[in-house]
Amino acid sequence: MRRFAWIIIVGLFIVLAVGGYWFYAVDRTPVTTEGQAVQTVLKKNLTAVNQGDVAGYLATIVPSQRAKTRAAVTKALTKRQTKVKLRQFRVQKQAGSRIAAKIDELQTDQRNGQAQVLEANVSFERHQGRWYIAQLVVFNAVRAH
Repeated sequence: MRRFAWIIIVGLFIVLAVGGYWFYAVDRTPVTTEGQAVQTVLKKNLTAVNQGDVAGYLATIVPSQRAKTRAAVTKALTKRQTKVKLRQFRVQKQAGSRIAAKIDELQTDQRNGQAQVLEANVSFERHQGRWYIAQLVVFNAVRAH
């Protein structure tokens, strides 16, 4: 009888643990068409960053910011020795021609293999039917193990 009770308790614990994981860790938010579109823009941006492609990077940001950021981006991308991989993307708010998203990226230094996780908020704006990155603010950077 003791063994049966122990099996029931362990089974209940496993069910609760799996349910808790699913409830807290699994993103169940439906992705809208606009959400998919801005995620695609972000992925193009990260691809451009990884390849050192200045033109590709500038094509993903708001047109009004391109001239102002060209010099800084050119310098940063030519010296770039890290690779960035998108790990998580979640739309936080959508209002008309603006979308705010939270992202989680893994940035790996190509010289020494050290990695860090970057969490950021990204603002997207739609201009003439196309989505662009208006602002990206990193709010947390943690060394990955």
